[in-house]
Amino acid sequence: MFTLRHTTSKFLGGGKFYWKAAAALWSIMLATGLTPADVALAQSIEEARLWRAELRITVCNDSKAGTDAQITASLGGEPLILNRGEDDFKRGRTYAYDLRPPSTVGDIREIRLLVLRQPVQGSPDALCIDTIELSVNHPGAALRRDFTIFSTRVQRWLRLKESPELVMGGPTLRASALWNLAGPRAGIANLRILFASHPIERASIEQIIETIVGDAIARDRRVGWGRRFGERHVALRTTKTPNTAKIDLDLGRRGSDLRVMAIDVDFNLMVTCNPREGNLDVSMTNFDARASLPLPPLPGGSWDNRLRDQLRAFGQGLGRSVNLRSGEVCRSLNLRFDDGGNLRLF
Repeated sequence: MFTLRHTTSKFLGGGKFYWKAAAALWSIMLATGLTPADVALAQSIEEARLWRAELRITVCNDSKAGTDAQITASLGGEPLILNRGEDDFKRGRTYAYDLRPPSTVGDIREIRLLVLRQPVQGSPDALCIDTIELSVNHPGAALRRDFTIFSTRVQRWLRLKESPELVMGGPTLRASALWNLAGPRAGIANLRILFASHPIERASIEQIIETIVGDAIARDRRVGWGRRFGERHVALRTTKTPNTAKIDLDLGRRGSDLRVMAIDVDFNLMVTCNPREGNLDVSMTNFDARASLPLPPLPGGSWDNRLRDQLRAFGQGLGRSVNLRSGEVCRSLNLRFDDGGNLRLF
């Protein structure tokens, strides 16, 4: 039997929420063909499948707080090098990155670690971290506040020789008042409900790709972020094919004459449903790179292949979260990029 649990929270608007939410859920069921069992709400956010973990770091507003040093972050798996297209970690500013959940983390309940680190081989510059926030599963900035499960002011320095690491375990994360806060976030355990009414915003897709690319090129060291020719170093544009978008990257590479080569990288991002594996396939096709100077061969098997692998892993995680159990569910999807570049699943 389908039941909607009522709770009184500043997010829910008192008793009126029950009837509004019930009407919305039944409308979604009629539109998407979901059954009552499909839309049953979770008891807590711990039960939610994890497809996205956004880390936001605010640097202290101190004259020496920023750094050019390499900083990594992880949820217990392979560290991610934090390397957005803009100049990272300037004083008083906030930076957002999408962490890769390790294979050991399928549900939010399995998040037991958050680690920030300054690698030993990096620059000796120190970084002062003012606040840290962790938001999960939100499709875009409009819902980030409701999906922030951890926020704390740490006022902590990462110094290479003294304290190069900041480690927060499961008890520390769950001590945050936001972690178990009642509210509409209880519905994130069933992302098919969420995505039926909220597309994945273009800016979120660009940020996810920028985080992946930044980590990959930081490991390659022969290719880096270049001069920005548009509003962002990563730009998504729609195409005539509904489930395909064009991605433009502004990269660069320093030549032997010390001139910086602007490298314009384009590829198509195609999203399809894989009924056999119950996943979303996110593939990179028509990869093309053009440079302002003669371009030495880009390193095969390096950053571009890492990008391809991480995009595939991103799609698999998203597909598992949406719970694509059969080809019938795949047929119910309406995968498309709308005119604003937002990815709509239903």
